[in-house]
Amino acid sequence: MGKLRWYKRDPKAALDGMLHMPLEETGAYSKMLDLLYTMDGQVPDDAAFIVRWLNCDHRVWKRLRARLIEL
Repeated sequence: MGKLRWYKRDPKAALDGMLHMPLEETGAYSKMLDLLYTMDGQVPDDAAFIVRWLNCDHRVWKRLRARLIEL
């Protein structure tokens, strides 16, 4: 894991930014942000690696990944 142990997060800005995202997307987005920060931005674009962290099925991640990139 990276060196960063804390990052500033404005909860109002986060909630405002995720206002129209369903719960599944907001959960994936939040976990991916935490993963990115703890790994100093070096998260491999490897579905097997990411689904272990998100605790979801590969098909779910494929759909969520496409949607998060779209947003």
